[in-house]
Amino acid sequence: MKKVFIFLILLCALTGKVEAQTSDSDKLGMALEYFQAGKYHECMILLEKLDKKYKLNPRFRAYLGVCYYYEWDYEKAAKCLDAMIPELNNFAPHERSVYYWSCAESHFNMQQYSQAISPYEQMLTVCYDNERPDALYRLGFCYLFLKDWQNSYDYFDSSLSYYKKYRANDQQARIAQISNMLTGIKEHLPKPVVMTDTIKRDMLKEKVNIRKDTLISVPIKDINLEKIYKPGVILK
Repeated sequence: MKKVFIFLILLCALTGKVEAQTSDSDKLGMALEYFQAGKYHECMILLEKLDKKYKLNPRFRAYLGVCYYYEWDYEKAAKCLDAMIPELNNFAPHERSVYYWSCAESHFNMQQYSQAISPYEQMLTVCYDNERPDALYRLGFCYLFLKDWQNSYDYFDSSLSYYKKYRANDQQARIAQISNMLTGIKEHLPKPVVMTDTIKRDMLKEKVNIRKDTLISVPIKDINLEKIYKPGVILK
């Protein structure tokens, strides 16, 4: 028992010595490897410590925001990415699309639909075609929850077209769902006016009456005959 206790003490001391010997630049490299491997929790722990000690550059802080998103800490993710996204304009398009999506989804999951619209729309400008239907689908919901029926219908309709074109094999259930939703949303849209002969005659009468009223309202001025009539040449 005593030998086991001594072994644990030595192990802890050795671990602390190894950590002390690991430079901050090495930790940053490890964080990058974790991020690329999808180990977001491990990456988050390292980046948080480094960010407290140093002010990390926008890219690594954006990585941290993505880590928060995958850890379901949507409040921190949105706060971090909202601040970083304006500084990422020179980054590769698809890299930026990851940040836009993580930011938009964080706001969406917190039911902040108005705030989610802009990053979803920004994502549409830089993402791959097969990723567009997901963003369009989310935008449809954002406007649906905001009761903007026309925009909601338009975005769902666009998402349906993209799902059919690029994701038909794996999204049949969603395609069916969107089709049903479009039918429901259509009930909230203004009904198109059917141009019957009676309506056309009434509109024509209204136009004629407007013209008459306009003509009647024009004041009639005295005509200056001297400006119109010029005496002819008198021959002697």
